Amino acid sequence: MAVIEYRIAVDENGNATVIQDVRLIGPEDRIIFSKDPNTTKQVAIRYVRSSPFEKEGPQAGEVFLVQSNFGASISEALKVENSTEDKGIERRTPLGKRKVFHFECGEAETGSVTSDGDPQPIRPNGIHFRAWGGGGGDNGGTGGTFTPPPPPG
Repeated sequence: MAVIEYRIAVDENGNATVIQDVRLIGPEDRIIFSKDPNTTKQVAIRYVRSSPFEKEGPQAGEVFLVQSNFGASISEALKVENSTEDKGIERRTPLGKRKVFHFECGEAETGSVTSDGDPQPIRPNGIHFRAWGGGGGDNGGTGGTFTPPPPPG
């Protein structure tokens, strides 16, 4: 069962900021990976060293194509099979030390090499992965500062 902390900070003008801190995920929890529907890139992720999935979702080192758009149906969620407590990797985050499942975001490229020239075949179907710069994961490793996406449509 997931443990999620909502950290609410209010400035002197009464403006609230909420950070969603996912403290623990475990078997039977569900994760949805979604992308901006307006992107022209083939969005992909790749877990580093460990993954919350055994069968249904992406394994560590495997490129996973993100097919769902923001606001995806709950039915598109993948069932977690490993807990951060048991298989997470300890990392320092802005919210403190955590055991997390860390993943890189990037672009899937078919039949090419990464930007540094290093071919990274991940699956027999010829998918290669080029990680993007940027950040996130500042809430314990499962996302960034919580900003709800615009409603679909």
